[in-house]
Amino acid sequence: MSSKELTYANIVKHLLMELPEFERAYSDELKHDADLPNMVFGMLTEFVVRQYLTGQTGPGTPFDRALRFLEEAMGSKDPEVQNLVWVSFLENLDAHAGEDFEGIKAKLGPKLRATLKKVI
Repeated sequence: MSSKELTYANIVKHLLMELPEFERAYSDELKHDADLPNMVFGMLTEFVVRQYLTGQTGPGTPFDRALRFLEEAMGSKDPEVQNLVWVSFLENLDAHAGEDFEGIKAKLGPKLRATLKKVI
């Protein structure tokens, strides 16, 4: 995980450094939307669900690294970063995950779970 403070201005850059698989999977979309963090985190929600469906969710997997990054982002001192994760990831997770929502929810870190309780 990055040692730099995550801010709204640098969050996408740090996400793409932490999760190159996400950048490869959404390279076409990111050409147009990389400067729109809400769009990027909406795509990240879809990515997380797809990774969960592969069944590869253990330590070091793209799924695990994505959730660790999101957990770190929820701990950011920048309230815009926290809001970004809340609105663009957590509020969309149920709709994207469908019947797999509970399984993904069980893998969230404590900050994400606590915030999710406010969402649902």
